[in-house]
Amino acid sequence: MAVKTKRLQEGSKFNDLDVNNDGVVSDAEMEHYQLAEEVKRQNRKQMHQRNMAWVALGSMVGFTAVMFTPVIPDERIQLLSDISNLFYLAQAGIVGAFMGFAAFDKGGMKSK
Repeated sequence: MAVKTKRLQEGSKFNDLDVNNDGVVSDAEMEHYQLAEEVKRQNRKQMHQRNMAWVALGSMVGFTAVMFTPVIPDERIQLLSDISNLFYLAQAGIVGAFMGFAAFDKGGMKSK
C-alpha cells in the first residue's frame, strides 16, 4: 500500500511554515507558527489597552484644562459638576485597571 502524501493548496498562507524547505510542514513548525501568532495577538492586545489608558488620562487632562478656560462660564461649570465627577471616576478607573492588571501580569509571569 502506497503512502499518500498530503499537500497544501497553491498559494496557501501555510506554505511559509515549511522553514527547512523539506516539503513537509511538521507539527513542530505548526506549533512554532501558533506560538508566534499568540505572541503577536498578546502584543496587539497590550498595545490597545495601553492606548486606551493614555486616551483616558489625556481626556482627563484635556477636560480639566478646558474647564479652567474662560470659554466655559462659571454657571455651566456648576451644572456640569455632577457629570464631571462621574467622568473623572470612570476615566481614573480605566487608568487604574490598566496599571493594576499590568502589574498583576508582570508578577504572574515571574512565578512561572
